[in-house]
Amino acid sequence: MAYFVGVDVMAADMPHANRLTVGITAIVADEERRMISQRAEDLADVIRDLARTGVTSLSGVTRALTERRTPRGGREWTATQVARVTARLTV
Repeated sequence: MAYFVGVDVMAADMPHANRLTVGITAIVADEERRMISQRAEDLADVIRDLARTGVTSLSGVTRALTERRTPRGGREWTATQVARVTARLTV
């Protein structure tokens, strides 16, 4: 996190924000980034484990993730979503 001494920040969507508000927002954003990164790594581990057991097709991974109730914002996994996720993750 970079700090600039003597530089005031004004956000168009929060014109009354002060250094405290900006600092808290930055800390929350950093924690959110860390949590997303951890969830992505956990998902990559699950997909790797599935591949080791022979589950490699999109439909197979989709079915397994749904059966395991692997989190996805309260929704079931789709083959399209699995394809997008595996393309982004190092599996």
